[in-house]
Amino acid sequence: MPLIHKFGKPERIHIELARDIRNSRKKRKDIWEKNQTNRKRREKAVAEILKEGTAVMVNDENGFHGLITRVDMINYIAKGRF
Repeated sequence: MPLIHKFGKPERIHIELARDIRNSRKKRKDIWEKNQTNRKRREKAVAEILKEGTAVMVNDENGFHGLITRVDMINYIAKGRF
């Protein structure tokens, strides 16, 4: 019997790669915090680019996705425009 039938669907799945596990707990926390900071910077850059009207958002079956490339975000962040 599959585990999902026995225990139900998981609320979340947490995956750690072997390269991450070899780091100390503090180092993993620092990496996680840096990733969160970078994610917030990217989201802010996307919001600012959209506000300027230099890009558009499209809706598909997976939700909203921007026609903003990674290069657009990197250039925007590098210019320090927010």
